[in-house]
Amino acid sequence: MEKISVFFAFLFFLFLSQNITAQTETIHGKIIDDKTKEPLPFASVYYNNSTIGTQSDVNGRFSLPFIGLNHQLIISYLGYETINFTISDRYTGKLLIFQMAEQANEIKEIAVHSTRSKTWHNNLEFFKELAIGKGFFASQCKLLNPGVLQFSYDTANFLMKAVATDELKIENPAFGYLIHYALTKFEYNVITRAYQIIGHPYFEAMPGNSAKKKRWEDNQEIAYLGSMNHFIRCAYSRTLANEGFEVHKLKRVPNPDFVPDPNYESTTKRLQKMPLYQATRRDNPYQQSIYKMEQNRFVEKIDEKTAHYEDFIFQDSSGTHLKFKNFLQVIFLNEQGGWTVSGHSKLGSIISLKGDAANFDEKGRIIDTSIILLEGHWATQLLGDLLPLDYVPKRK
Repeated sequence: MEKISVFFAFLFFLFLSQNITAQTETIHGKIIDDKTKEPLPFASVYYNNSTIGTQSDVNGRFSLPFIGLNHQLIISYLGYETINFTISDRYTGKLLIFQMAEQANEIKEIAVHSTRSKTWHNNLEFFKELAIGKGFFASQCKLLNPGVLQFSYDTANFLMKAVATDELKIENPAFGYLIHYALTKFEYNVITRAYQIIGHPYFEAMPGNSAKKKRWEDNQEIAYLGSMNHFIRCAYSRTLANEGFEVHKLKRVPNPDFVPDPNYESTTKRLQKMPLYQATRRDNPYQQSIYKMEQNRFVEKIDEKTAHYEDFIFQDSSGTHLKFKNFLQVIFLNEQGGWTVSGHSKLGSIISLKGDAANFDEKGRIIDTSIILLEGHWATQLLGDLLPLDYVPKRK
């Protein structure tokens, strides 16, 4: 089957960590300023994308359970560069010293001198749409400290960028979590509508009565079904069909009927002269014209036969890997009939790889998520739909 590509590409990279198992060993650490060597109290310390975290005490010290090797330990503190430390050895019984460096002066100056203009508020709303999402669950989220964000627009490259001087705090009343998110990179391309967000989330459970907790569990399970994490766990256990997933191979080839727009250059120049909040509007006729032309450069060819595991999973002595050429189309169909992406016929999500292969494990953890590029439904499951990787569905 062949059809003109009208996909909307989003790149959503979250450095994820694997599921947490009970351990009795403990990691002890101390956090200090790298220049003064003074302790940094009340720094956030957590395992990336998990519910396991703590704060340093008044002496900069902390303790966390040891949960295994190759997990990312994140340390975040106001005005300092975030530390991302991979547990590559058994550090139990040792005191780990973490020296934090202050953020660059230009970032701190942004926080001090920036004004909250109408333009800033417009950019904030657009950022929340891209980072948190606008679906049913995501729309219930509240960004508690938007003032830590500042935005810039590189008109030459059509790139919107965002920086944060402190971790973002996002309240998700649908799932019962307060998300602490250490943002390290955010870029949005106005031309392609592709964006990249890199950060480290920690999920702090909100207090609630039994009725609230039951509602949170139900919502979490709805969000989990058909998610990327659900897919990866099923791919590892070879239970994709049983859980309602279909996988197809997909290629994009140059469109033989593509005709370049003679007004492309003049249209891009007009777009460059617009402020960011106007340039990013989906109803902007100049942006629409450029985006449509970019999408029509290619056509999609989808193999209607269901892909076999050997078509996209490879195993060797180093582990289990996603490995395939071109793209994979993933469709999720549950007992309610499944989900699709608006504007597509029977299309769920599309995966491609920036590298040769992406290593993953049985807990749903992709070791290096920067290799994975997502489009479609999974690319719209943002922070407002995200669950920690130590989440386990209650269903049997």
